[in-house]
Amino acid sequence: MREKWRKKRMRRLKRKRRAAKK
Repeated sequence: MREKWRKKRMRRLKRKRRAAKK
């Protein structure tokens, strides 16, 4: 259960970091 939202949050954080670098 916790891993499900953790994987979804990690993916969103990675996407936000990529946009911030741009």
